[in-house]
Amino acid sequence: MTGSSTPDDDALRELAVRLLASPYPDTVGPVDIEETSVLVGRLPPDLPVEIPLLPDAQVVGSFTRPHQWTMVLEVGQPAQSVLDFYQARLRAAGWKDLSFASPSGGFVNVSSPEESPHTFVDDDANAHLSLDLTSKAASETEILLDLTVDPEVVRRFQTSGRDLLPSRRVRFGPIPDLHPPSGAFQQGGSGEAGPTSARSTAELWTETSLAAILAHYGPQIEAAGWSKRDEDVADKAAWSTWRRHGPTEPEQALFYAVRLPDAADHYLLTIELGLARLPREDERWGGASWGTISFQTDG
Repeated sequence: MTGSSTPDDDALRELAVRLLASPYPDTVGPVDIEETSVLVGRLPPDLPVEIPLLPDAQVVGSFTRPHQWTMVLEVGQPAQSVLDFYQARLRAAGWKDLSFASPSGGFVNVSSPEESPHTFVDDDANAHLSLDLTSKAASETEILLDLTVDPEVVRRFQTSGRDLLPSRRVRFGPIPDLHPPSGAFQQGGSGEAGPTSARSTAELWTETSLAAILAHYGPQIEAAGWSKRDEDVADKAAWSTWRRHGPTEPEQALFYAVRLPDAADHYLLTIELGLARLPREDERWGGASWGTISFQTDG
């Protein structure tokens, strides 16, 4: 709040600052009342990095503190459209989308645009952005953007999942992060990584066809440096094979999607990759695995 103030204004400001303070004080340090601002109907004037904003978004207000800027907006669009906008614009600007990423890459968990938070990192700017979406009506969404520019915070999000394995054992490139089609529900299941190969699985709920599934995931695999060798689509399954020269030697990959019985919109997805040769004796040991546990409570 700016301009002249009364004792009541100062008390209200201090209360707002304390209510908005991070519940995890070790992330950006303790609250300093003198270095915070609560701006009603306005965005922070000098953000350290550019954050895209929807043209018709209404600014509710913002809260700033050292290294951290929180912004609240509303827009007359459904949550999925808002998420699509931010994912496209941020990825194009060089941000990494870490939302629901699995430990070693592969299929990204996305069940709903309101599955929070959606996390992005800009390594060059040491910036971390959290995006939370809340549907207020059928086509109205509240947007909460939380930006942190602090090397200590961002470093926590920069560790590669391949660090699950000692570097001397890993002889293949990472599994690319694979995002679902817009509006689809993708739930990562399990995965594993060894010295010469890796595997990731997921379930996908979407009304699109098997051919469209191949067409959607193919460019994401290609963007990671892979060249497609072959593909085919059958009644209940589709697959594609890939090849690239990895960090040390040639690699190969197989992507396939299987439509589950009696479920026109339910698919099992798998990607497997590794060196384009049989493992040697000293490469047949060691590895890591991971899984996703989902649960639902009533009441």
